Amino acid sequence: MAEVKALKTNCRRCGDVVVPTSDVRVTAAASGTGLFVFQCPTCRREVWQASDAGTLLRLRAAGAMPVQGPAPLELTELHDGSPISWDDLLEAHEVMRHDCCPQDELTA
Repeated sequence: MAEVKALKTNCRRCGDVVVPTSDVRVTAAASGTGLFVFQCPTCRREVWQASDAGTLLRLRAAGAMPVQGPAPLELTELHDGSPISWDDLLEAHEVMRHDCCPQDELTA
């Protein structure tokens, strides 16, 4: 098996990029799924990607280091349902504007 020296992946801003495996960090949840993270060589932003257990193992074998500290594993959660709309956001803002500060009622 050939040694993997680079990972072809995707930056949401720049599109397809190639990142050296030594610049990739990985973390896994107890289920085996997890994330890998890299700094985009084009825009220099940190990019987190969800991944399966097999890919994470191959990245570790190729030289990717583990993530230091807590990782945002909520990115691997299953999100079902439709995304929120602008109307949903405005409605939530309106509710918070009226209900967020109960102490105002005590000082009125």
